[in-house]
Amino acid sequence: MLSCMIWGGNPYYAHLDYGKKDELGVKDNYKSDVPDESVSDIINLPVYKIARPKIDSLKVLEILVKNYGKIKKKN
Repeated sequence: MLSCMIWGGNPYYAHLDYGKKDELGVKDNYKSDVPDESVSDIINLPVYKIARPKIDSLKVLEILVKNYGKIKKKN
């Protein structure tokens, strides 16, 4: 999810159904080669943008760091 937010990808969730070998019509001697799961539904997930903090907020944090987390209203 994080990489999709950074690089602009489309995240999705693939819902798996387990034990669908018999429905695939595969012969008995080849069933071991077929995976036990199949994708039954694909759900697109929402993407949230990561916004950069405002310059004023960064300045306040910088002042707090320099003053070891303490500051007066006047400053």
